[in-house]
Amino acid sequence: MSSSFSDSDESAPFLEHEKESVSPSYFSQLAFLSWAAARIRRVCEALKRCRNLTLPHLYRTACPPRETSSENISPPSTSTAWLDGMRGFASFFVYIRHFASATHTHIEFGYGQDEENHFLIQLPFLRLVVGGPAMVALFFIISGYALSWAPLRSMHYESASKGLERLASGVFRRAIRLFMPGIVSTFLVMLCISMGLYDTGKAAVNDVDMPGFQEPGPPMLRKDPFVVQFRDWVQCTWKWLNVWKLTSHPYDVHTWTLPVEFSSSMALFLVLVAFSKCAPTIRLCLLASSVIYCHLKDNWTCWLFFAGSFLAQLKIIQDSKHAALSDCHLPTTETHANSMKMSRRIWAIKGDIARVCLFIAGLYLLSAPDFGAANDTPGYITLSRFIPSTWPESYRFLHCIGALLAVYATSSTSTSSLRCLFDNAFSTYLGKLSYAIYLVHGPVVHMLGFWLVPWCWSLTGKETMWDKEFGFMIAFIIVTIVVLRVADWFWRYVDAKCVLFARWVEKIFTGLG
Repeated sequence: MSSSFSDSDESAPFLEHEKESVSPSYFSQLAFLSWAAARIRRVCEALKRCRNLTLPHLYRTACPPRETSSENISPPSTSTAWLDGMRGFASFFVYIRHFASATHTHIEFGYGQDEENHFLIQLPFLRLVVGGPAMVALFFIISGYALSWAPLRSMHYESASKGLERLASGVFRRAIRLFMPGIVSTFLVMLCISMGLYDTGKAAVNDVDMPGFQEPGPPMLRKDPFVVQFRDWVQCTWKWLNVWKLTSHPYDVHTWTLPVEFSSSMALFLVLVAFSKCAPTIRLCLLASSVIYCHLKDNWTCWLFFAGSFLAQLKIIQDSKHAALSDCHLPTTETHANSMKMSRRIWAIKGDIARVCLFIAGLYLLSAPDFGAANDTPGYITLSRFIPSTWPESYRFLHCIGALLAVYATSSTSTSSLRCLFDNAFSTYLGKLSYAIYLVHGPVVHMLGFWLVPWCWSLTGKETMWDKEFGFMIAFIIVTIVVLRVADWFWRYVDAKCVLFARWVEKIFTGLG
C-alpha cells in the first residue's frame, strides 16, 4: 500500500499525544522528512498545473486533465502508466541520437576518454539524451515488465487459468501489434522514395561535410518503374518478417528491434506459461534463475525481458504483503495509531531515498559510453572490468544493469517521488507516441533533417563550433516539431487502429467453432 504524506497541521495530534514519549532527535528527523516530502509533492503538482501554459493544443487534446482527489494523491499500486512515460522519453532520446549522430562525431565516446573528448554532452546523465543504445535496454526491460504485469496479477489474485487466458491473448495479438505498424511505415517510406522525397536529403548527406555516422538509407530505385520499387519492398518486408533469422528492414534500419522484441516476448510468454501454477515466491525465484541463465548464455535481450518480468512479480508480491500488513496490524488506541502512522511514514521516506539513490546509480550506468568506449573513460574504467568477456555486445552489460536499477527503483517506490517524473500528462503523451516516434523519426530525419541542417548552416555559418551548433539547434527544433506532429498522426490513424484490429481479429477467431 502506498503511503501519503501529510502537511504540518495533520501532525498536530501526534505532537499532543506523543511529545513526551518521543526523543527530540526522533521528532526533528520526522519533522524534516515530512517537510521535505510535502515540498517535493507540491513541486510535482505545480509542474502538472503548468502543462496547459507550455504545451500545444495537440498535446492537450491527446492527454486531457486527470481527475485528482485530495484523499489519494499517490498513484494506485495497480497503475503502470509510468512505464509508458519512461518508454516515451526513451523513444524521444533515440530520435535525438539518430539525428545528432550524422553531424557529431563525439557522441559515442566518453568524457575524458582522450584529449579530443571533453564535451558537456558526454558527461554522465547529460549523455542520456543521446544514449540510443542505452534506451534500447530500457525498451526491452519495460516490455518485459508491461507484458507480464496483467498475467502475473491474474495468477496472483485470481487463478492460474485466468493468467493463462491473458497470456493466450497476448501471444495471439503480439505479431499484429508489433509488425503491422512497421509494415505501414516502411510502405509509406517506399511511396516517399517513389515521389522523390528522399532525393534532397540523400544529396545533402553526400555533398555536405557531415562527419558523423552515416546510417544506411533505404534502397532508392526511383529511376526504375514503380513496380520495381514495390517488388523490392515486398521482398525486403518478407525477409524482415522471418523471426527465425532476425534482421532489420532496409527501408528503415531502426526496425531491427521489432523482430528481437517479438522473439524475446514469445520466449517470455513460454516461461510464464511454464511457471503459471507455481506459488508467487517460487515463480519469482524461477524468473531470477531465467535471468541468470540468459546472463551465462550471453543473451542480453531475453536477459532484459526476463528481468522486467521479475520486477513485475516482485512488485505484485510487495503490494500484496503491504496490503496484508495494513489489514492485520490494527491499532488499539489513537496514540498507538498515530505512532504507527508516523513510523511507517518515516520508513517509507527512508526507503524512497534509498531507491532514489538506486535510480541515480541506474542512470549513471545507462550513461556508459557505447561500443567499448567505457574501457577508456574515467568513471567507467573499473566498472568495465566486470563486463563478461563472452557477451557479443559487451558495452550493453552496463546498460542492462542500469536499466534494471532504474526500473526497479521507480517500480518499488512507495510514493510518487519517482513515478511523478513519468506519470504526468506530458510523459503520458510521449508514452502514447513512443512507438510512433520510433517508427517515423528515421524517415523524417532522412527526408527533412539531412537537408535542413546544411540550409541552417548557410544562414548561421559553420566556421566555428558555435556557428555549427547554433545552426544545428535551429534545424533540431524544426525537425522535432515535425517528428511529433507526424508521430501524432501515425499514432491516431495507424498505431491505435492496429491495436483495435488485433483485438478484432482475436475476437473473430476465438469466437469460431
